Amino acid sequence: MSYEDFIYNLTKTLLQDFDVKTLFLNVTDQIKDFLDAERSSLFFYDREKNLLRSVVISVDQNIDKIEIPVDKESIAGYTALEKRILNIKDIHDKKELSSIDPDLKYHNPWLNIKGVETRSMLSVPVIKDGEVLGVFQAINKDPYFTEKDEKIVEKITPLIAIALDNVIKYTKMKIAQNIEKVILENISEAVVLLDNENRIITFNSQFGEMTGFRFSRNKAKNKSIDEILPFIKAHLDKIEFVRKYMIPEEITLDLIRIRMVPVVWECILEGRFEYVGLIFHFPRG
Repeated sequence: MSYEDFIYNLTKTLLQDFDVKTLFLNVTDQIKDFLDAERSSLFFYDREKNLLRSVVISVDQNIDKIEIPVDKESIAGYTALEKRILNIKDIHDKKELSSIDPDLKYHNPWLNIKGVETRSMLSVPVIKDGEVLGVFQAINKDPYFTEKDEKIVEKITPLIAIALDNVIKYTKMKIAQNIEKVILENISEAVVLLDNENRIITFNSQFGEMTGFRFSRNKAKNKSIDEILPFIKAHLDKIEFVRKYMIPEEITLDLIRIRMVPVVWECILEGRFEYVGLIFHFPRG
């Protein structure tokens, strides 16, 4: 296949596939085949937890998920940390790894997966607007990957970056929509959802009414809850307890009772979203 045909097919895949797993499995397979590599992997960078989470791992085993810290203890982690392409002939050659960086190591968990043998590796950061979104790796080429392979992957990773960025934004939007539809608007009480820094993610119309419609959802988003409701500041420790231990708690004030509950939402790229929901109960009648 010519380079032009490869780019055409890859771009068509990026534009046509919307299922996350299908999209990136097809993309990494196409790159793997064009490079004549044995396997390929794609990792998403979780900035909050500073780790790489596997999106695609093309091995003949059912490996659900691998998480790798972004440090020098792994080739993928080093690639993300230094934003640098690594073309390694033999990942078991300590001298070769040391020539890149004395602290660079091969990720040990791979050694414990039966039937997965890695020799050569091309590890490339997926970057958009200067920010690392993930790492793509092509694995095992006979005898090893060339400078031409480096240049090819360097040219196509911006396409992966655009796709990954779009999927992240789309996934977060769908999660927010689902939470709002399924949880918020089906509860008669006022409800607001907080992120791990007690900033408002979204809230229902009852909460808007309770606060006198002083803020639209867009204006309230990312504001601290105690900026909107100053009396909450005295109870931030209880919110933190709910977040840490995933156990509901309550605050009882003169005219209001606030139920604090953990809310967990699964995301294929970013793992678990862990929120705290505040449900406001007012006396009836």
